[in-house]
Amino acid sequence: MATTIKLRNSVVKDKAPLPSEIAIGEVCVGAHNESPMLIFKDNADNIIKLKPGGSVDSGDTPPISGNEEGDLFWDGDNLLVWNGADWEVVGGKVTSVNGEDGDVEITVGKLTDVTLNPLNNGDIITWQGDKWINSAAPPADISGSSIGDLNDVDTTGASGNDGWMLYWNDSAGEWQAAEAPKGTDLTGYLKEGDAISKLDNDAEYVTKSELPDIPDGALVFKGSIDATSDYPGEVKTGDVWSNTGTGSPRAEWGLAEDAAPGDLIGRGETSWVYLGKVQEPELDDYIKKGESITLLDNDAVYLKTTEKAADSAKLDGQEGTYYLNYQNLTNTPKLDELDYVPLGSWAAIPALPTVRKRPLLEKING
Repeated sequence: MATTIKLRNSVVKDKAPLPSEIAIGEVCVGAHNESPMLIFKDNADNIIKLKPGGSVDSGDTPPISGNEEGDLFWDGDNLLVWNGADWEVVGGKVTSVNGEDGDVEITVGKLTDVTLNPLNNGDIITWQGDKWINSAAPPADISGSSIGDLNDVDTTGASGNDGWMLYWNDSAGEWQAAEAPKGTDLTGYLKEGDAISKLDNDAEYVTKSELPDIPDGALVFKGSIDATSDYPGEVKTGDVWSNTGTGSPRAEWGLAEDAAPGDLIGRGETSWVYLGKVQEPELDDYIKKGESITLLDNDAVYLKTTEKAADSAKLDGQEGTYYLNYQNLTNTPKLDELDYVPLGSWAAIPALPTVRKRPLLEKING
């Protein structure tokens, strides 16, 4: 008859013997269908469970008891692991960063090994022994480089051609070399820094050397001032200003008292002095615009509109209709004293009044 060898076993779910209940080398069997396993004890008196491989337990809610550290469970959204006290998500979403919960924005400045001072455009961060710190980027070393090394520059054809230039070719998206266009020949034209004496002084401007010297002590009118005028920077003896306001700048000009409107202020050798008022002509006896012309002396004996000429109705002392002819004129030359000149010839004529042979027929009505 065959002999059946049975190992110590239990059909209670997840039940395992205590270390004191089995000996080293003894194998126990957990026979519950939901927690099948082989159980033995190692030399450190630890209970070792060998569970069959396969799928991870899954469901809506993981078990809250009977779990061992390292157990896995799939809840439909996340893979959970038992940490000995609770289930936690394996590789799940970050729920907290540096103490900030919820939707956390992670930036370089929030990293524990980064310190950012006020930032400027172009700053870089470099390792400073124990942390990353921002600083200005060092200038690029372009020694030994040429403009043709730039990605957007094509210097093809420029080598050996003095005066070539670079122009932007928008369709090619780069700077390209080309011969510079010929400009206007400016030889002989004035340029910045040239002397003005190279111009023709056709307007005959007076040069400084042609100005007459102002003798010492001569009065030179410099302009007008009022109580708000600034003191002139450079003054000479004989400089004169006229005061136009109700006062004068006494404090700066060193005047003994305010000047009245119209006063002249002159510079003496050591101080300012009053030169009196500007003299205005007395016009009381002069005729002004709008006054009557009768104020003038009528030495030319102009007629008024109410006056008539004494002999206006007579002509040569004759009244009424009177004809003038040669015999009626006075102070006339005699006809026999004139030399008649035949037609077609030239002759000298004495300077005599012009006389017509026939009588004047003009009728003059008196």
